[in-house]
Amino acid sequence: LQPTLLEPVPPHLIESLTVDTLPASPPQFGPECTELCSYCLALTQTLAGQGFSSETEKFLSWLLFDLVSYFAAEMKAPR
Repeated sequence: LQPTLLEPVPPHLIESLTVDTLPASPPQFGPECTELCSYCLALTQTLAGQGFSSETEKFLSWLLFDLVSYFAAEMKAPR
């Protein structure tokens, strides 16, 4: 996916990737709070081990930040 991420969609795929009406509910990332907490802990432990490139560390750090921010917002949201 990454090498072609910013390229135009090939003409032969346009019809299969286009709709006239948007779906009623778009795809969402909505894990349960226990799953989200586990994801955050797993990423934290992985980052603490530092067994990968600095580029990977950077992206995992951003992912962890986004997950923790999302987790915090979900926990603070009115129920």
